[in-house]
Amino acid sequence: MSAEARAGQKHRSRRFNPWLWLAGTALTFRSRQGFNFLLAVFRFLAVVIIFLRLYSGLYAGIPGIIPWLIFATFLVYSVCLLVFSRQLTKFLDNRRFHVVLILLDTAGTAYFVSQSGQVNTELYILFLLPLVTAAHFLSRIYAMGMTLSIAGIYLLVLVTMAPENPLRNLFLPWLGRTFFLLGSTWVYRVQRSLPRANETKIISPADARKRLEEHLQDLRRVVPYDSVSVQLLYRDRLQIVACSGFPNPEEIYQIEFPIDDERYPNRLVLQSQRTVIAAAADYPSFQEQRYYAGHIVSWMGIPLISPSTGECFGMISIDSSQPRAYTVQDKKRAVMFARRISTFLIEAALGPAALTQATKQANLNALLKLWAEVLPSKTSIWDDDLQASQDLVLIGQKIFRTEDCSIFFVRHKYDGGVKDTVLHMIASSTIPAMLFNHHETFVNGQHGGGLTALAVHRNRTLNYGAAQIARSPYRTRFTEHLNYLFSKRSRQVLISPIRDSRGGAVGAIKIENRLDGSSDHPFYPVEEHSFEIFAAMVSLILETIRQRNYINRHDESVHGLRGIIHHAAIEPMNKVLNDLIYRPGQAQVGGTLREIQHTLDYVKMVIHGILSDSEDSLYLEKDGLIHALHRYLDSLRDIPHLKNTCDRIQIDTEAARDDLPFQIREVFFNIAREGILNIVRHSGIGEREDGFGSIDFSKKDGVYHLVIWDNGVGFSKEDWARERRRSFGLNDMMRQIEPIKGFSAMATLDIDSQPGSGTAIRVQWSP
Repeated sequence: MSAEARAGQKHRSRRFNPWLWLAGTALTFRSRQGFNFLLAVFRFLAVVIIFLRLYSGLYAGIPGIIPWLIFATFLVYSVCLLVFSRQLTKFLDNRRFHVVLILLDTAGTAYFVSQSGQVNTELYILFLLPLVTAAHFLSRIYAMGMTLSIAGIYLLVLVTMAPENPLRNLFLPWLGRTFFLLGSTWVYRVQRSLPRANETKIISPADARKRLEEHLQDLRRVVPYDSVSVQLLYRDRLQIVACSGFPNPEEIYQIEFPIDDERYPNRLVLQSQRTVIAAAADYPSFQEQRYYAGHIVSWMGIPLISPSTGECFGMISIDSSQPRAYTVQDKKRAVMFARRISTFLIEAALGPAALTQATKQANLNALLKLWAEVLPSKTSIWDDDLQASQDLVLIGQKIFRTEDCSIFFVRHKYDGGVKDTVLHMIASSTIPAMLFNHHETFVNGQHGGGLTALAVHRNRTLNYGAAQIARSPYRTRFTEHLNYLFSKRSRQVLISPIRDSRGGAVGAIKIENRLDGSSDHPFYPVEEHSFEIFAAMVSLILETIRQRNYINRHDESVHGLRGIIHHAAIEPMNKVLNDLIYRPGQAQVGGTLREIQHTLDYVKMVIHGILSDSEDSLYLEKDGLIHALHRYLDSLRDIPHLKNTCDRIQIDTEAARDDLPFQIREVFFNIAREGILNIVRHSGIGEREDGFGSIDFSKKDGVYHLVIWDNGVGFSKEDWARERRRSFGLNDMMRQIEPIKGFSAMATLDIDSQPGSGTAIRVQWSP
């Protein structure tokens, strides 16, 4: 649009608009305060008329003192309403006050009508004032009672006048005028409860927002603007619920403003409850990228005042790209328009609080819809927490439109027997996997440990902008990952813990840097709440996968144990019974019983292993291979007669990062567990002075190595081949490695042992 056309439009829009003025006046009288004011005006005029008639001597027979006192009371009341209606809001809402007022109205009017002696006088219409007051301010029962009382008082007034023909001069006038009064009051009562024009179809938040946007389009014909928004106050924040003129309304609806920050002109509008015209250059908040306010040069804020209570529940923000765009006349027109918006919001089916919540719900529904489109195709193929995390970070980046989304798992690092809790980055949408093991953050809550570790340590969400990140003493010095971000720096981070079923933090998910601008401020509260919901969903997905893997792992152990008991316990026991019945032989019976004893001993150790791997902890699923092996060895150490042997076994991980897929992690754990059981039960290192056992886990050139060895008694391959049927542990190791050979580049298991030289079990795997 050219400058001339814009100036012409601006000039036309600033003409006097009588329809807007009439609409604003009508909206004022529709409010509770406006209705009080209108009744006060009618009472004042009635008092003036009566005083003029008394002064003129038309009703000279009326005693002077009584009507003067009554009419003086009405006059004082009317003047108070005319002058102090806003200040007397609470007092005027009192039901008792209106009951007293109705009684005074009725008594004064009845006294004047009765003393005037004029049967056909038009002053009976004054009875309409107390009836309308009762219909407007009292409940239906009270209003009905007051109406019948007023009709009875009017009848009593006419009776006291004692006309010559009661039927014609008393009952019929009373009946006709009573029907007129009651009919008028009933029509007013019904009309007051009906929805106003342009409000009859507001049945959903979407309809309310659409209607508000239509109103904002009408505003352009009255006050020119480049952009405008309706902001409602909810929980000490101003939230945008309707806007016009912005190219990105989806982002605008997520914006919230503080109400107590001097950098925002909104604060002045709410505190003063008056219209404020300001220059954008005077407030630094207009320069913040997250508010999309770069086009604003002139700004006007108009408070939204409730017509029934007089409280300020929001404001209208009108923006212009022209300097000094708004005048005093624009302010008056905007105030008239704000009354229209206020009345619409208050009298529509959805109030301001409901509309703000509906806006939040709409934003959340948009996210949930996106999740529903993305997640179902993935969840069916997730059987590993690492695999799920790699997909979840891509989903998180897409949903929240950030430069990076990363997931971290809690792991445990052992150094000289001392256990430290650390965080391992295991998935990222932007940072390459080769960078994952370059840095470990310690979850100890100390300075320099990193913001992600701090969120896990405190078990709460952190939402930091660039300034908070820069001055935080917890920020780590590791910044290599920033080279892979588009911004090359941390502008804002939002970190939420990943929790298990007991609420403990077992990891974290982080998003960093929005893609929609260069703002250095934290994420919006709406974004933070949505991200916390997403983090809770990620926690639930990962916990479900781990619980399922835990159940499957122990289900396999129980089934294996059942097979062993059947073949090595039940069948030998049946053989013993048969030998005792048909061919009794002590040597054979003794050998069979020893075999049963050996089987039951193994069953006892396996059951103990199952019980020691507590379902409440899920060590292998949540904490990884290394920590699970330490926990298993500690559980065996708690058995008194095994403690000496377990104390001689060490676990050496060579600072290896446990990033095995769960299926491979489970295989390594089962093999290591069987190896530890063999050392404890068969190696005899507890009886040797130099007895020693070790479990070594390492990664070299992309190949994972697990070595279980001891310097115990060992065994010969011939003995193993001869007794292989009874070597449950070694047989189970071989069974564990077979299923993964089909999808692995390398999956080998070697057993090397010599009598007197110990045993070494070596496992190698590469994807």
